[in-house]
Amino acid sequence: MKRLMVLFLWGMIWLFSSCQEQTQNPMMSPESPEVPEASRLVAGPDGTVILTDSGEADTTDVGISQIILLPELPDWPGDFFVMGNATISDDVLSVHVSYTGCRSHGFQLVASTKFRNSIPPTIEAELFHTHVRNVCDIFITEVRKFDLTPLKLFLRQKYGGRVRCMDVPISLRSQGSENQVVIYHVCIMPE
Repeated sequence: MKRLMVLFLWGMIWLFSSCQEQTQNPMMSPESPEVPEASRLVAGPDGTVILTDSGEADTTDVGISQIILLPELPDWPGDFFVMGNATISDDVLSVHVSYTGCRSHGFQLVASTKFRNSIPPTIEAELFHTHVRNVCDIFITEVRKFDLTPLKLFLRQKYGGRVRCMDVPISLRSQGSENQVVIYHVCIMPE
């Protein structure tokens, strides 16, 4: 019995000591280029960690993606993330997103074209986090931007001639975060 206990303890010591230099991602080796060096991690203006290529705080945009319009919101799988504050300026929706990873992840904004025929309509939209299998201990916060021009053109087809401008509520949801409503001031008739 004593011998079994000693073997068990040695096995546990070996198991825990072999995991010290590994990440939580079993598909990523410690030598992988996906693991950031400490010099590439800087604190952003609000204290969150931002991943950069040079070690300088990165204030540039990741890019502006276009909104996707579908008849209904899809049931796409995705990784967990936290959706923060969302704002709209002109035809661009900006959303703060936070997630764990060692590199920038993809996000897609999808809006449903089915809604009650009212003026203004309420648009249902969902933000999806692309599944990239990039588990890491670093918590990244970024601002993602989405071009709402396709939605404006859709509203122009649907409401053109009836109204010049309107404040359209967009009910924005995501997996793991509370829904929030942002107002899209859109002028659908050319001046």
